[in-house]
Amino acid sequence: MQRLPMGGNVPLNAARFDVVVDWPARCGVLDASAYMLGADGRVRGDADMIFYNQRVDVSGCLRITEIDAGTTCFTFDLPMVPEDIERIVICTTVEDPGKTMAAFEGVNARVLTNGEASLGFYPELAGATVVAMQLVEVYRRNGTWKLRAVGQGFDAGLGALARYFGIDVAESDDSSGQTPDSPTVAQTPQPVTEPLVPVRQIVPPGSPPPPSPSPPAPPPPQAQRRLGVGNPRIELPALSLLNCKLSWSEDVGGAQWRARPLDLALGAFYRLRDGRDGLVQLCDFPGALDRAPWIQVLPSEAKSGHRDLSLRINLDQWHALSHCVLFAYIANGAANWRAREVEFFFAVNERVSVDIPSGGDGNAVLALASIDFTAGTVAVTRMGDFFTTQRHLAEQVGWRLNWRSNELD
Repeated sequence: MQRLPMGGNVPLNAARFDVVVDWPARCGVLDASAYMLGADGRVRGDADMIFYNQRVDVSGCLRITEIDAGTTCFTFDLPMVPEDIERIVICTTVEDPGKTMAAFEGVNARVLTNGEASLGFYPELAGATVVAMQLVEVYRRNGTWKLRAVGQGFDAGLGALARYFGIDVAESDDSSGQTPDSPTVAQTPQPVTEPLVPVRQIVPPGSPPPPSPSPPAPPPPQAQRRLGVGNPRIELPALSLLNCKLSWSEDVGGAQWRARPLDLALGAFYRLRDGRDGLVQLCDFPGALDRAPWIQVLPSEAKSGHRDLSLRINLDQWHALSHCVLFAYIANGAANWRAREVEFFFAVNERVSVDIPSGGDGNAVLALASIDFTAGTVAVTRMGDFFTTQRHLAEQVGWRLNWRSNELD
């Protein structure tokens, strides 16, 4: 992966890619947002601000496909960018009162193409006093799309950032019926004239101190649903990309009094409409998003004592997909699921978690969920069954594959 210095720029070789903003989740909450800007450096309207409460651009060129503790993923489709948009800037804002970006040393933005990181920007934040930062920008130059590592910040928060890009942030007013820091687009864009660093108010001697301003409201918690024994089925919304994630603690596995690292893996059996069956798993065939089977497993990532594995499905090709079965398996060590902290969920508009059953000792494979695409929907059904091997799971669900002698049994 190529690391860009502050101010560095490089051409983008792919038309469709992800920009993933990561930070140490233990440090607190960062709000990641994107602004689609014209030649004047300003937004055209409310729809050009993509953030936690407005995750999809109306043109389809940009969407937030994942928001989780310590990460936000922006998915780009450059051929869909409107002609009058010249720059798309990705920013971060500190949500915890009293903190600055210095508390988030390690924040970074990476460009991922087909799950592989090709570019990254890791700003130096030691001693930083800013609470909002322009992290990276995707921009046009002579017909070519490029990425620039910006790394510039504001001492004020989201309101100053939004105003800088042409959004009129209403002040708190009980009679207005509008919530504080609610973005609306100014009728006539005006240059930002107020200082970005708040002016200290002088209080005459003997006067009571002014009331402290209320801290900005944090982003609303992401809605969550669970698929369990009594509620095993759900139809997911129609998105371009379906993100599935397996997360677990690195330090558990085995008996509680003698925990050892748990090494899991994620895979999927797939069936296409043309009748082809197959298997996607990282150690064998990780799949692809831009061609059949339209399913891809990504390499694992370590975060604060946990590991994450992601699997993505290109739902723009739903008409080519028939069914798939998602499963987790113990890649190394004894088939022992005790003392585990394992979570599996779909990262859509609402987080949909799949309950992990207890038991399973002696079985290395856990069937997580099946997905049916045949009715033109994304119908997910929890499974929650253990199997000794991938082959036994495949036979149970009706996949007849030709297994090699060195299969992962």
